[in-house]
Amino acid sequence: MVVLVITLLTAIGIFSARAASLVNVASGYNRQAVQTQYIAEYGVRGVTTRMARGEADAILSEMVGGVDTCEANAKLAALTGQRASCYKLYMQEVSAALETPLLELPTTTVPGSLGPPSDADGQMLGNFVVELTEQTKAPGALAGFQVDGQNPSFQLVRLTLTAQGAVRPFTAGTACDDGSSRAAGVATMRSHVVTLVGAHH
Repeated sequence: MVVLVITLLTAIGIFSARAASLVNVASGYNRQAVQTQYIAEYGVRGVTTRMARGEADAILSEMVGGVDTCEANAKLAALTGQRASCYKLYMQEVSAALETPLLELPTTTVPGSLGPPSDADGQMLGNFVVELTEQTKAPGALAGFQVDGQNPSFQLVRLTLTAQGAVRPFTAGTACDDGSSRAAGVATMRSHVVTLVGAHH
């Protein structure tokens, strides 16, 4: 009888420890998923900020005349046999253009953007790439502009922004190894943005 009770108590203890461990793992995965979604949104907001600071003309020119290939409209290019308008912006480019680091890495005493204080091996790395595609004339009239949408100097253009955000464990340098890739969280976000460009586009 005593052996049976001890065995049952041991089984209950093992089950409780395992359940607690699974809860912690699930909580970590949920946090990573939420952070990844925010990283993707961060990319959309960062690129939108660049366009609002007067770079929309240059970005649109790169879309039309550049050499990038985007996943968002790759099949369209295959169907038409022509390069579809596309331009990719990476987090490093957006950070340099805005002249500010977009994510802070933690130190052993100070938390970073994606986690608590940690040494290098415990850090989480975030990154994004934003694909700009599908430039079209903005539908309708917007507040503050002519009702007919006509202007000899400017025009409103609608672009599609497709952002892919990723959060993964630290690896030395910039390389993403197999282990880091398997543990990475990835999220995609799409947004339609209306911006002001020169009438020559």
